[in-house]
Amino acid sequence: YFIQSNLRAKAAMIIKEVIMNDTQLEGSDKVVKRFENFDTFYESLSSTHTTTDSTADTYLGSILIVCMVVGIPGNLVSLVYFAKQARSGSRTVYDLLYSLTSSTDLCTLITALGPVSVLLGQTDRAPGVFSSPAFCSAWTVAFYFVTRFSLFVVMVISVCRTVAIRSPFHVINKVAVLCSCIGYAAWILAKDAFFIGMGAVSIMSHSDWASCIFTYKPGLGVAYVGFVAVELIVVTLIILANFLLCCYSLLTTPTQSTALAERFRRVSRTIAIFTSLCLACAIPVVLLLILTLERVDMSHEVLKYFRFLSYVFLVILNAALNPVVYMMLMPSYRQWMRNHAKICAGRSENEKGGDQKERDEIAMKEKTEKVQL
Repeated sequence: YFIQSNLRAKAAMIIKEVIMNDTQLEGSDKVVKRFENFDTFYESLSSTHTTTDSTADTYLGSILIVCMVVGIPGNLVSLVYFAKQARSGSRTVYDLLYSLTSSTDLCTLITALGPVSVLLGQTDRAPGVFSSPAFCSAWTVAFYFVTRFSLFVVMVISVCRTVAIRSPFHVINKVAVLCSCIGYAAWILAKDAFFIGMGAVSIMSHSDWASCIFTYKPGLGVAYVGFVAVELIVVTLIILANFLLCCYSLLTTPTQSTALAERFRRVSRTIAIFTSLCLACAIPVVLLLILTLERVDMSHEVLKYFRFLSYVFLVILNAALNPVVYMMLMPSYRQWMRNHAKICAGRSENEKGGDQKERDEIAMKEKTEKVQL
């Protein structure tokens, strides 16, 4: 029955475990009893494609398009601003870290093209561009890299702010911060390359995620999942702890009238809101990861959408909202935007004036020629 039904890797793994078990009948009974009947068991394993609500997919795809329209230009402008600040004489460690955040957010929004094409496709979440193994592999590695790396950068920002709050006169070593970010990026890439090369992890398209995902095999693949789980949980907990410390400091520290104290408080408030937005988008991923490790049945329709919302949608939404946070909470960023808008407007006026002057000269020349004739 299993062979004729052409079941995929997930069924083959379960069958293999049952066959290798000494108590075969008891093991198979445990597997089947997780479902109300065998038909449901068969349906949950037979395909990575599930039926979804096309209306909901249209709304989700449209929201992702809006995120791309708003977030890509916003992160480009933010990257230019923070990169200039990082190269200037008044640069701080936050300018460097915000430059990295803008870069990763920009890459995240570009990768949103894949899920959008699936959500707005003609058929019910057909793989589309993800049917190509090369594109599927490249997209998965890139998307999950920028997701984990951006979360790490937010953690570094929150830790630096906590250090500044507890020790205002301590000078944070920008080289050490940059080396830590580069080291973590190298760790992510090396770890993924090792486990993929060893065959412990594979990449496949899945309609629940409207994209491609990492799938792991028993043994070494479980170690990979353990590494990722520890990374995400530890990093999220560190961000949460620093966020709470920052909020406690803002609530308990008396407000001072000096400009320096007000600027220090404003920076702390900005970072608190920035990290809270990241936490709101990261905690669902951690919860879903815990549910997966606990082998909770994810066949319910709501949980299927929870997968996509946690792993893909909220990550892209966070990347699109970060430039909005910069614009609303950073006066220097707003002033820089206004200055450049005035410069562009002044250039446009000068170009218009120059064009009009040239047209007037041509008209005068033609009039002179007519008079001479």
